Amino acid sequence: MAGHEHDLPHTLVPLALAVSLLRARFAGAAEMDANAVATLIASRVPVFEYWPTPLRLPRPLANALRDGVFRDEGRELRFMDGRPSKYRLAVRVEDVDFAVEMLSHPEHAVSIRNRLLRAHARTLVSRSRDLGARSADLRRAAQKALARASLVSQPAFPVEISQP
Repeated sequence: MAGHEHDLPHTLVPLALAVSLLRARFAGAAEMDANAVATLIASRVPVFEYWPTPLRLPRPLANALRDGVFRDEGRELRFMDGRPSKYRLAVRVEDVDFAVEMLSHPEHAVSIRNRLLRAHARTLVSRSRDLGARSADLRRAAQKALARASLVSQPAFPVEISQP
């Protein structure tokens, strides 16, 4: 099925789509090589590797630019040291807007990047709080279940063991 490789269970967009969006929205990028635009995006925002199953979380590629080069308009990250290429590359949806803004206003790129990082930090803090609350709820439910299980496993009347 066409486009099936782009069904993502998270807030990421394929890097190739981000390249197309940036080339369409930023006048200076329209005549640039698409692989150069992918490199430009990866130099500004984090790139992730994702899998077709939603059970595996996307993994950030920390050294994408240092270790490899983009090919096929950002659809492939080819490594020069012989490692297998990566094909499921993505960036966060909101990072595409930040990348366009940074390119449109290079004199404000540092403050734009700072705003981007603060937004991600707020998201992480909020998610951490939500997970902490969920963890506490699960612990309380587990303690209640254990308490009920210990009541059920005890005999209703104490049995005396007779010694011969």
